[in-house]
Amino acid sequence: MAKILPSLASDRTTVDNLLLSATWARELSGSDRMRGTGIILDDRGNVWPAATRDLARSLNCDLAPTDLNDFVIRNLGFVQVTLFRGGVRIRLRPDILSPAAYVSLRHWLADHPHHRAILTTFGDGW
Repeated sequence: MAKILPSLASDRTTVDNLLLSATWARELSGSDRMRGTGIILDDRGNVWPAATRDLARSLNCDLAPTDLNDFVIRNLGFVQVTLFRGGVRIRLRPDILSPAAYVSLRHWLADHPHHRAILTTFGDGW
């Protein structure tokens, strides 16, 4: 089952590409599996666990998950969200950030508020 995020009507990105699985959201939001590795939000607004090979398989790529996470953030406009004690860390590259990944990030943050957030951006380096 998938749900459409509530305020997508005002965004120009296709709604079909911004479906989030309710199961994924429940499974990843507060779980220990997300702590330390987190999730990746792709250029279609999909949510992927960052520590698995699922994203690599979908991109037909053989990079290790940590190398792939850096690659997709730097080159494809994806976003990584990682939980830490008391907050969330967001990694992205603003100049190529995918609009769908940005919308997905906004919705994820609205559904999972935290007291602290660290934003790490890539320019000439981290």
